[in-house]
Amino acid sequence: MVVKQQTALTQFNVYLAAFIASFSATAATCVLSWINPTLPIITKPGSKILVTDEQGAWIGSLPALGAAFGPFLTGRIVDRFGRKWTIIWVMVLLILSWGVMYFSDNMMVLYCSRFVAGVGVGCVYATLPMYVAEMAPCELRGMLCSLLQFFDCIGYLIEYIVGAYVSYENLIVVSAAMPLLCIFTILWIPESPYHLHNKGKEAEALQALQYFRGYADVSTLQREIADMEASARNMEVNKGSFTALFTNKGNLKCLYYSATLIFFQQMSGINIITFYSATIFEESGSSFDANWCAIIVAIVMTFTSILTLIGAKIFRIKYLYAFSAVGEMFSMAALGTYFFLDESIAKSLDWLPLTSLVLFIFAYTSGFGPLVWVTTSEIFPSHLKALGCGLNASFCWLLSFFLTRYFVPFTKTFGQGVAFWGFGVFCVFALVFVIFQLPDTHRMTFQEIQELIQGNKDEKSITKKQGKSEVAA
Repeated sequence: MVVKQQTALTQFNVYLAAFIASFSATAATCVLSWINPTLPIITKPGSKILVTDEQGAWIGSLPALGAAFGPFLTGRIVDRFGRKWTIIWVMVLLILSWGVMYFSDNMMVLYCSRFVAGVGVGCVYATLPMYVAEMAPCELRGMLCSLLQFFDCIGYLIEYIVGAYVSYENLIVVSAAMPLLCIFTILWIPESPYHLHNKGKEAEALQALQYFRGYADVSTLQREIADMEASARNMEVNKGSFTALFTNKGNLKCLYYSATLIFFQQMSGINIITFYSATIFEESGSSFDANWCAIIVAIVMTFTSILTLIGAKIFRIKYLYAFSAVGEMFSMAALGTYFFLDESIAKSLDWLPLTSLVLFIFAYTSGFGPLVWVTTSEIFPSHLKALGCGLNASFCWLLSFFLTRYFVPFTKTFGQGVAFWGFGVFCVFALVFVIFQLPDTHRMTFQEIQELIQGNKDEKSITKKQGKSEVAA
């Protein structure tokens, strides 16, 4: 049977839904990046809340700790209430946390608000990739899941630009507007067809699938409906549990691939750069304005994420990962070297910190930023997707918490040069892993990915099958 191909016109709804849902990532990133422009303000006399360096480290890192718990909450509600409504209730949680921060100047209340907001962030990053991967056709999945990184960048850009010019309170108001806008827009798009089908709502699932594919001919949707039915049968036979995740060789491979990618993503130093870029520029001794350097980094991140959307559709995912690792490696090595230079030499190279970070952001956003979540959302079998994505998201945020919490104490003891060189070494290991270990799931359906992971088929046979299908279409 030949399946009708989507055109640019029929793809409009799936692009629109992906854009609307991905705005939840902007709301989540505002929680994380709020500390960058705020920390220099609240550590100086005259601020509404005056904090010490130790308190500032906790304020900056607590959202990451809360985010580590978010996926466990998500795993319980996302399959019961749906992907869309999970995102909506998380946005409500973020609005409440911003409201508490606006009206309170108590340090413990601030800690609690930041932690609770972090729980919401963890829920978003566990739910959003799942929603987009399930509603997108396989040929667009990589590109549309990469939207998460683009809307991440929008959040950084909002916080860095607005935070440089407004007060502590006004930045909170702007940040709270992001989840509110997300709620008003996401209400108008359908739930994931996979979730609806798995809940026995076949008619609603078909209606949602017709919306996302942009045409009403039921016969052209039969292959995807068949995949959903196979997925539902698989879920009935194989219940999602820790036992199933750790006792099956194929499932262990899924966990190994996804967790290793997340490890290298975090150990590249990305959250150090995005959380503390202004502080890094100040301590580098560069003559450039620290706030404007942070804004430039955010702008580069945003525009690079647009290029990644195109690259994810054209290039094989392993190529993008490899390019990203190489770029991160050289940029971190250059930045680390700068901090070891004599003051007289460093003064003549005061352009190097900004250049290094711009190149790092370009490389990160081209691969390890968005594509890790693409791989994580598509690699697990359907009955273990919520559990697998939740575990990986928790692992990600625990790493982020320890890195952001102890980066400043580490650099005070060993120096920034050692820290950035260390990040560069992890990028070398990431490159080796991508080349020799990671399978390439480019343009594969969920079923083909599982056949590859479980060892039932190899990449060559699947690629050959894909070529025949394209010719037939």
